[in-house]
Amino acid sequence: MADMRSKLNEIYSLEQLSSKNTVIHRIHPLMKMIVTILYIVLLLMMNRYNLFGLALFLFYPMIVIPLAEIPYKVIFGRTLVTIPFVAFAGISNIIFDRDRVVLISGVVITAGALSFCVLIVRTILSVSAVLILVATTKFQDITRQLRVLHVPTFFIHLIEMIYRYVSVLLEEAFTMMTAYRLRNPRLKYPHIKHMGIFVGHLFLRSMDRAERIYSAMKCRGYGGKITKKKLMEERFDTMLKIENLTVKYPDNTIAVNDFSISVENGEKVALVGANGAGKSTLMLAIEGILESTGKIQVGDLVLTKDNIVEIRQKAGMLFQNPDDQLFMGTIYDDIAFGPRNMGMDEESVRYRVEDRLRLLGIEHLRDKTALKMSGGEKRMAALATVLAVKPSVMLLDEPTAFLDPQARRKLINVLNSLPHTMLIATHDLAFAKEVCKWVVVMKNGAVFAQGSCEKVLFDEMLMENGGLEAIQRE
Repeated sequence: MADMRSKLNEIYSLEQLSSKNTVIHRIHPLMKMIVTILYIVLLLMMNRYNLFGLALFLFYPMIVIPLAEIPYKVIFGRTLVTIPFVAFAGISNIIFDRDRVVLISGVVITAGALSFCVLIVRTILSVSAVLILVATTKFQDITRQLRVLHVPTFFIHLIEMIYRYVSVLLEEAFTMMTAYRLRNPRLKYPHIKHMGIFVGHLFLRSMDRAERIYSAMKCRGYGGKITKKKLMEERFDTMLKIENLTVKYPDNTIAVNDFSISVENGEKVALVGANGAGKSTLMLAIEGILESTGKIQVGDLVLTKDNIVEIRQKAGMLFQNPDDQLFMGTIYDDIAFGPRNMGMDEESVRYRVEDRLRLLGIEHLRDKTALKMSGGEKRMAALATVLAVKPSVMLLDEPTAFLDPQARRKLINVLNSLPHTMLIATHDLAFAKEVCKWVVVMKNGAVFAQGSCEKVLFDEMLMENGGLEAIQRE
């Protein structure tokens, strides 16, 4: 467990090192990236048997590391992690390349052994060069310069998501390890007979998170750009209407059953119900993430396969876990993700991002990563990513989850100040009463009851029959 936490701290420590102000840190990021790329290319061009020629390449890390005031062990200690993988990949060199190259003190050195050593040294030096770049350059500066170099956007997004979710995956593993050790205090690591189950659950968790992340990406226009002719301006006179909506899971289980509601222009409606009532499924169906039958209308648009991207611009969704929506390297890029998918130019994107940051009062989060942000900061940043596509209708899934009382109060004030039509799924009935005028109680995928918050949320018998607990009158 301590080892898992140390891995997280290692990720954070590299980020902290990049904030220093040494002569190396002050060099332009593009120049450092070009030098790193050239260094690695020259390394790869070296003859596979020229071990002594690699000695010249030692000068780069030996000179740059002290100038950047980075401990040698921070760089070279991390390179050791790669050796087992490289050794496994290069072991065939020793086995199959048996030509004699040199005889030293009676010991025969084969071409395979020499090329194996060259592979190890090349890997250590290449990884060291990359780590030096990361330790002396802020991550957002690296991704920014990759765009300057016209690196494909897909590749940049992949780097950003790997950087972001390595830490999230380690956090998942740390949580699982903590729970395991609480029940097995004598064991530092899972017993060998439990290791398969442990790794399997971690894999399933990562797959589940990947699916949610992809859904969040699609909700912000990923996978299909909105043409400028179809690009809509922000409007607050849009209604949400659902008629006879039914959603079935692949095993034919009915998750949403003949559901019908109407949310009028500018209304805020709470959607409450016990776990498994179908609230999140309903919202994903509105976004077109899940297939459904029935009618979904947002403003003057009825959801079809042809206008699904436009629907997702008009109806923005805030997911329950903000980590599912903050998948880029910085909050700026997270907020910019939607506008970029809408085909906006970078100047317009910048204006849109800055405007949403000001609207929510989170300008200080602009260049931060979600790695070390609080739950309240993540929630506000996630809300900004939704508002950046200028939706007319907002779908909020458990917006107060993970929030402390102060962050919850700030969110209430923000939502009350926004003019959008909202459908808010929540277990927090006191929150629902403060933000919404109307409430829909959902049970077994269908509408169980609906009415004003004042009438429904205080009705003890009705709420109990709906699987909930009524608000107590003071």
